[in-house]
Amino acid sequence: RGNLGISNLDHEGRVLVILDRYAEHFSQDKDWFNDKNVLINFRSVMKTDALTVFSMENNTVLHRAGANRFYLPTGLYLSAENELFITDLGLHQVVKFSQLKFHPRDAPEFALGTAFDPGNDSSHFWIYIYLVIYMT
Repeated sequence: RGNLGISNLDHEGRVLVILDRYAEHFSQDKDWFNDKNVLINFRSVMKTDALTVFSMENNTVLHRAGANRFYLPTGLYLSAENELFITDLGLHQVVKFSQLKFHPRDAPEFALGTAFDPGNDSSHFWIYIYLVIYMT
């Protein structure tokens, strides 16, 4: 079905969050961006859930989400408070959800970067893959 992009355990080791990067979205022979690093096909949104929340205690899927929300998700971070941060290469954004179980139509708590608009100033991101969060 896809290839595992990244996973993260909650801080108690009971819940595993998996970000699934589907193979057809990450094909090496596909041109995703134009010469200005803007996503070429805005209709290339992932139609299937990119996130799976899995219980390590009873080996069951607790929740799936993310269909029709992400374009090229590449990074995942789960905070001690179970806040979920996701980088999306296609959107040129980092989004935050304040809870693991969110409805697919829920807006993120916040988004850093301007959707579909790459850049190199304080309100834009260019192409990035990973996410590092420093909590104080």
